Amino acid sequence: MKTLRDINKALKPHNVTLYKGSGYLYMTYDTNVSFESKSFYGCHFASLSPERWVEEGIDFADECWAAYNETRLSA
Repeated sequence: MKTLRDINKALKPHNVTLYKGSGYLYMTYDTNVSFESKSFYGCHFASLSPERWVEEGIDFADECWAAYNETRLSA
């Protein structure tokens, strides 16, 4: 796993996509019911290893899922 495409392929089952913006990277979590985003400030994709980007994405998905369920249960 070396490219953004490879990372996004690994994150797809978690409903997360990593994007490269101008001077930052960001992830989105989109389930068609819930949408969240998270920014990573630093313009270098190589600031984290590909494996670490996947870990960050999975952690982000877990946080989003937990927040969605908490909101749904408290309503």
